[in-house]
Amino acid sequence: MAFGKGRESNAVASFKRYYGVGLFKVAGVNLTNAELSELYGHEVSGEERQFVREVDIDGVKTKRVDLNFTLYTMIDDKPEYFNARYSLFDASRIGATSGKAMVMDEYGRTAWATEEEFNKHAIPQYKSGPANITVNYRGIYRGEDLLTRNDGSDLGFLTAFMNIPNVTKFKDGVACGLIDAPEDALSRLEHPEKLFDGDFSEIREALKAWPNNELKLLAGVRTDENNRQWQDFFVEFPMRASTRKYDKLQEALDNAKNNGRYPNTVFGDKVGGREIVGDFKVYEDIPTGIPASAAPAAAPTSPSAPWFKKPNA
Repeated sequence: MAFGKGRESNAVASFKRYYGVGLFKVAGVNLTNAELSELYGHEVSGEERQFVREVDIDGVKTKRVDLNFTLYTMIDDKPEYFNARYSLFDASRIGATSGKAMVMDEYGRTAWATEEEFNKHAIPQYKSGPANITVNYRGIYRGEDLLTRNDGSDLGFLTAFMNIPNVTKFKDGVACGLIDAPEDALSRLEHPEKLFDGDFSEIREALKAWPNNELKLLAGVRTDENNRQWQDFFVEFPMRASTRKYDKLQEALDNAKNNGRYPNTVFGDKVGGREIVGDFKVYEDIPTGIPASAAPAAAPTSPSAPWFKKPNA
């Protein structure tokens, strides 16, 4: 009897999945197979992942860039790695009903501007008064706000990770000017257009500048149509590492769920039909009340605006 060359046998890997608020460091963004191999301590093979692709938005072919942030946290004195994905689209961020464009100033503060306000670079006006934003705003790509916004408790991923302060000074809960060093509060990409060419250097440099920083992110477990479970994250609401109260996170999660987002992902223990945000822990039970065949909710779309100038225009 002849035998081929034997190989060492290994048990099939079993991956734990987690839910709840976790504290993470960031190892990098859009890492190559070689970089992942070095990080994980074992070979990562196969084709290199493609992070820029062409998609259809509002009937128009446009580019989409995925930013896959490799996160890790220490569990039983060993690093456990995760992936949180943010996507940007080479399209303007336009309100579906208002027709206004989302703009962002140099401090990461956002507002919605009309065509006239945008063309004149005038401060957007609301019924409650002027927007809290400088005239140095620009239009943003769809999805860009989730990276660098700094609107009170609504932070971008990079803003939370780099722990960038809010530029507005408050006294007794009332805004009273800017902080003493507003340059410390700058929070906006300088060349977001390069992301669509596969150039991620601006984000990589920002991550490398703060290798020991951490942020908090809500983890969840998503069940697909084949009843398989996957690690997921509530990427809409990253938090500073120092965050202790999660009431704003709970509000954001409730709003997302009520609007049909993340229909097949469990982020917290259910109490009275509501998922309650809690601590980071292993998820062991199969979700109940979630049809495995249900398709994920489509991301909300908005019409394009011919008057809107892209950030690199």
